[in-house]
Amino acid sequence: MDENRRRIDQIRDPEFSSDLDEVTLDELRRRRHLCDELDSELSYYRRMLHGRMDLLAFEIRRRSGEETRSL
Repeated sequence: MDENRRRIDQIRDPEFSSDLDEVTLDELRRRRHLCDELDSELSYYRRMLHGRMDLLAFEIRRRSGEETRSL
């Protein structure tokens, strides 16, 4: 596996999961750890994106007069 590639590209590579029954236990743990890290990172980005979308939706409502409160 090429360590210089983005993690998402490493995981999406069919080779990442094609030989799971032949890899060592340490390598299997490393791959699982990589997936866990990426899952956490993507979850964080998703929450940040949803927060920004909520702020934008609020601002649109405020500018249209539907919302009278301010942030």
